[in-house]
Amino acid sequence: MVDDNDATRETVALVVGDEGHPTAVARDSTEALASLDWVRPWVVVADLQMPGLDGDQLVGALRERMPGLPAVIMTGRPDARDLIEAVPAQYLAKPFSLDQLFAAIDAATRSTR
Repeated sequence: MVDDNDATRETVALVVGDEGHPTAVARDSTEALASLDWVRPWVVVADLQMPGLDGDQLVGALRERMPGLPAVIMTGRPDARDLIEAVPAQYLAKPFSLDQLFAAIDAATRSTR
């Protein structure tokens, strides 16, 4: 879970963890990329707009090291769907429900199987 907003990052990590999925968090792309030295994510959930690399750029960088990594990109920007489709990744509009979060994660992981 990569998001520069502490509340969003910690809440998403908590609810995904409560569903039995190990979670790791990062505040930005630098932390996320550095974490690959000890974490092998099964899916990345990232905010679109962050310091450093934006979420779509982060997903591209992660996929260079882990081809086919499933991804969900969250954003409150209504015009962002085209950016996300270029990655490709699942789109999750903020605000979102837990059901929408889990549906996006499920869709991302199913699309790479």
